[in-house]
Amino acid sequence: PVCMASIYYVVFKKVFKVKEENYIVFMLAGTLSWSYFAQTLTEGMESVIGNWAIISKVPMPIQVFPFVAAVTNLINYLLSLPVLFASALLTGVSFHACLILLPLIMVPLFFLNYALGWILGIALVYFQDLRHFISIALQILFFLTPVLYDEAMIPARYRWLTYFNPLALYFTSIRKM
Repeated sequence: PVCMASIYYVVFKKVFKVKEENYIVFMLAGTLSWSYFAQTLTEGMESVIGNWAIISKVPMPIQVFPFVAAVTNLINYLLSLPVLFASALLTGVSFHACLILLPLIMVPLFFLNYALGWILGIALVYFQDLRHFISIALQILFFLTPVLYDEAMIPARYRWLTYFNPLALYFTSIRKM
Protein backbone atom coordinates (compact mmCIF):
# COMPACT_ATOMS: atom_id res chain seq x y z
CA PRO A 1 0.00 0.00 0.00
CA VAL A 2 2.82 2.45 0.71
CA CYS A 3 4.32 1.91 -2.78
CA MET A 4 0.91 2.39 -4.39
CA ALA A 5 0.37 5.48 -2.26
CA SER A 6 3.66 6.89 -3.54
CA ILE A 7 2.60 6.32 -7.14
CA TYR A 8 -0.82 7.86 -6.51
CA TYR A 9 0.81 10.82 -4.82
CA VAL A 10 3.00 11.54 -7.83
CA VAL A 11 0.14 11.09 -10.30
CA PHE A 12 -2.54 13.03 -8.45
CA LYS A 13 -0.50 15.71 -6.68
CA LYS A 14 2.15 16.40 -9.30
CA VAL A 15 0.45 15.52 -12.60
CA PHE A 16 -3.22 16.28 -11.92
CA LYS A 17 -2.37 19.04 -9.42
CA VAL A 18 -4.84 18.05 -6.71
CA LYS A 19 -4.97 20.96 -4.29
CA GLU A 20 -5.60 18.94 -1.14
CA GLU A 21 -3.37 20.09 1.69
CA ASN A 22 -1.29 17.22 3.18
CA TYR A 23 -2.36 15.01 0.30
CA ILE A 24 0.09 12.27 1.23
CA VAL A 25 -1.66 11.70 4.58
CA PHE A 26 -5.08 12.09 2.97
CA MET A 27 -4.24 9.54 0.29
CA LEU A 28 -2.38 7.15 2.59
CA ALA A 29 -5.42 6.98 4.90
CA GLY A 30 -7.56 6.11 1.90
CA THR A 31 -5.24 3.55 0.32
CA LEU A 32 -4.49 1.74 3.57
CA SER A 33 -8.21 1.49 4.30
CA TRP A 34 -8.97 0.39 0.74
CA SER A 35 -6.26 -2.27 0.86
CA TYR A 36 -7.82 -3.58 4.06
CA PHE A 37 -11.26 -3.73 2.46
CA ALA A 38 -10.21 -5.23 -0.88
CA GLN A 39 -7.81 -7.82 0.57
CA THR A 40 -10.31 -8.94 3.18
CA LEU A 41 -13.05 -9.27 0.61
CA THR A 42 -10.85 -11.18 -1.84
CA GLU A 43 -9.25 -13.46 0.75
CA GLY A 44 -12.59 -14.08 2.46
CA MET A 45 -14.13 -15.02 -0.86
CA GLU A 46 -11.25 -17.35 -1.76
CA SER A 47 -11.00 -18.88 1.72
CA VAL A 48 -13.86 -21.33 1.32
CA ILE A 49 -12.53 -22.87 -1.90
CA GLY A 50 -8.93 -22.57 -0.75
CA ASN A 51 -9.66 -24.62 2.37
CA TRP A 52 -12.06 -27.08 0.76
CA ALA A 53 -9.76 -30.04 1.55
CA ILE A 54 -10.01 -29.24 5.26
CA ILE A 55 -13.72 -28.48 5.11
CA SER A 56 -14.51 -31.78 3.39
CA LYS A 57 -12.52 -33.85 5.94
CA VAL A 58 -13.04 -32.07 9.25
CA PRO A 59 -16.51 -31.02 10.33
CA MET A 60 -16.20 -27.31 11.01
CA PRO A 61 -18.30 -24.27 10.19
CA ILE A 62 -17.48 -22.73 6.82
CA GLN A 63 -17.79 -19.20 8.18
CA VAL A 64 -14.60 -19.68 10.20
CA PHE A 65 -12.39 -19.21 7.14
CA PRO A 66 -13.75 -15.82 6.01
CA PHE A 67 -13.61 -14.74 9.67
CA VAL A 68 -9.93 -15.67 9.88
CA ALA A 69 -9.26 -13.68 6.70
CA ALA A 70 -11.11 -10.68 8.15
CA VAL A 71 -9.24 -10.82 11.47
CA THR A 72 -5.86 -11.32 9.81
CA ASN A 73 -6.35 -8.35 7.51
CA LEU A 74 -7.65 -6.22 10.37
CA ILE A 75 -4.44 -6.95 12.28
CA ASN A 76 -2.41 -6.03 9.18
CA TYR A 77 -4.39 -2.81 8.88
CA LEU A 78 -3.84 -1.94 12.52
CA LEU A 79 -0.12 -2.64 12.13
CA SER A 80 0.00 -0.26 9.15
CA LEU A 81 -1.57 2.62 11.08
CA PRO A 82 1.77 3.66 12.65
CA VAL A 83 3.00 4.42 9.11
CA LEU A 84 0.00 6.70 8.65
CA PHE A 85 0.52 8.37 12.02
CA ALA A 86 4.24 8.83 11.36
CA SER A 87 3.57 10.44 7.99
CA ALA A 88 0.99 12.70 9.66
CA LEU A 89 3.53 13.75 12.27
CA LEU A 90 6.22 14.35 9.64
CA THR A 91 3.93 16.55 7.56
CA GLY A 92 2.59 18.51 10.51
CA VAL A 93 -0.96 17.18 10.53
CA SER A 94 -2.51 17.54 13.96
CA PHE A 95 -4.45 14.73 15.55
CA HIS A 96 -8.01 15.25 16.72
CA ALA A 97 -9.58 13.83 19.84
CA CYS A 98 -12.12 12.03 17.65
CA LEU A 99 -9.33 9.63 16.66
CA ILE A 100 -10.42 7.52 19.62
CA LEU A 101 -13.65 6.90 17.69
CA LEU A 102 -11.79 4.98 14.97
CA PRO A 103 -12.95 1.62 16.41
CA LEU A 104 -16.56 2.76 15.93
CA ILE A 105 -15.83 3.02 12.22
CA MET A 106 -13.68 -0.08 11.96
CA VAL A 107 -16.07 -2.48 13.71
CA PRO A 108 -18.91 -2.07 11.16
CA LEU A 109 -16.36 -2.15 8.32
CA PHE A 110 -14.95 -5.38 9.76
CA PHE A 111 -18.39 -7.00 9.87
CA LEU A 112 -19.22 -5.74 6.38
CA ASN A 113 -15.99 -7.31 5.10
CA TYR A 114 -16.65 -10.53 6.96
CA ALA A 115 -20.24 -10.82 5.74
CA LEU A 116 -19.38 -10.03 2.13
CA GLY A 117 -16.42 -12.42 2.19
CA TRP A 118 -18.60 -15.17 3.61
CA ILE A 119 -21.43 -14.64 1.13
CA LEU A 120 -19.07 -14.37 -1.84
CA GLY A 121 -17.08 -17.38 -0.61
CA ILE A 122 -20.18 -19.56 -0.66
CA ALA A 123 -21.24 -18.12 -4.04
CA LEU A 124 -17.77 -18.83 -5.45
CA VAL A 125 -18.26 -22.54 -4.77
CA TYR A 126 -21.13 -22.51 -7.25
CA PHE A 127 -19.98 -19.76 -9.65
CA GLN A 128 -16.25 -20.08 -10.33
CA ASP A 129 -16.17 -17.04 -12.62
CA LEU A 130 -17.34 -14.84 -9.77
CA ARG A 131 -13.74 -14.07 -8.79
CA HIS A 132 -13.20 -12.33 -12.13
CA PHE A 133 -16.35 -10.24 -11.76
CA ILE A 134 -15.42 -9.29 -8.21
CA SER A 135 -11.98 -8.21 -9.36
CA ILE A 136 -13.52 -5.91 -11.97
CA ALA A 137 -16.17 -4.70 -9.50
CA LEU A 138 -13.45 -3.82 -6.97
CA GLN A 139 -11.60 -1.77 -9.60
CA ILE A 140 -14.78 0.14 -10.45
CA LEU A 141 -15.69 0.58 -6.78
CA PHE A 142 -12.19 1.89 -6.06
CA PHE A 143 -12.73 4.86 -8.34
CA LEU A 144 -16.36 5.37 -7.26
CA THR A 145 -15.30 5.51 -3.61
CA PRO A 146 -13.53 8.67 -2.46
CA VAL A 147 -10.22 6.95 -1.76
CA LEU A 148 -7.88 9.22 -3.73
CA TYR A 149 -10.06 12.30 -3.85
CA ASP A 150 -12.25 14.26 -1.50
CA GLU A 151 -15.98 14.00 -2.10
CA ALA A 152 -16.02 17.81 -2.26
CA MET A 153 -14.28 17.44 -5.65
CA ILE A 154 -17.44 15.83 -7.03
CA PRO A 155 -19.77 18.42 -8.56
CA ALA A 156 -22.58 19.27 -6.15
CA ARG A 157 -25.32 18.02 -8.45
CA TYR A 158 -23.72 14.51 -8.53
CA ARG A 159 -22.56 14.32 -4.92
CA TRP A 160 -25.79 12.67 -3.85
CA LEU A 161 -24.67 9.56 -5.74
CA THR A 162 -22.04 8.92 -3.06
CA TYR A 163 -24.84 8.15 -0.62
CA PHE A 164 -25.51 4.95 -2.57
CA ASN A 165 -21.94 3.81 -2.06
CA PRO A 166 -21.76 2.13 1.36
CA LEU A 167 -17.99 2.56 1.49
CA ALA A 168 -18.00 6.32 0.89
CA LEU A 169 -19.13 7.02 4.45
CA TYR A 170 -16.38 4.84 5.90
CA PHE A 171 -13.61 6.42 3.88
CA THR A 172 -14.66 10.01 4.42
CA SER A 173 -15.06 9.31 8.15
CA ILE A 174 -11.64 7.70 8.44
CA ARG A 175 -9.93 10.58 6.67
CA LYS A 176 -11.66 13.23 8.76
CA MET A 177 -10.25 11.78 11.95
